[in-house]
Amino acid sequence: MNRFYLLALAGLVLAGCQTDASPSADSPLVEVEDATELIDHVIEEGNEITVLNFWATWCGPCRIEFPDLKAFDEEMEGQGVEVRFVSVDDGEMMPQVREFLNEQGVTERSFVSPDNTMLAGQLHPMYGASLPVTFVVDAEGIVRGAHLGVITKDRLAEMVQGVRDGTLDITTQI
Repeated sequence: MNRFYLLALAGLVLAGCQTDASPSADSPLVEVEDATELIDHVIEEGNEITVLNFWATWCGPCRIEFPDLKAFDEEMEGQGVEVRFVSVDDGEMMPQVREFLNEQGVTERSFVSPDNTMLAGQLHPMYGASLPVTFVVDAEGIVRGAHLGVITKDRLAEMVQGVRDGTLDITTQI
């Protein structure tokens, strides 16, 4: 094995061993204190529709649906729809959150609300105590739809289309 490959391998190993748990400006993981701050970030991104998926590393159903959400995000590339992940893991779990996001290939900005598992409930009180929960938010930051439990790509596509054609309204889902 030549020297170039050994250096490249060493670099990959060292990068995988990074243990910095604090979000930084370079990190795709952004800490938010409340739903208002989260929605401000969503509006700032300027997407037509943003899907906010609330999850945790310890949540089995969250892990099950994650690949479908990631695949949906990739399919919607360039169409004004983005999926953003919001971890509600405790602050000391940030290394595990980063590791999971890396394993899933998430490179875009994700959010974390450590020690605040009720963040989803701030978006809509009916959805605050359970995971996973997914919200569909329009460009103005208005929650137009929600899904409690594991969501499929087909259901997510239906919800996004409902926001686009004006037929999805969270008040009709309850």
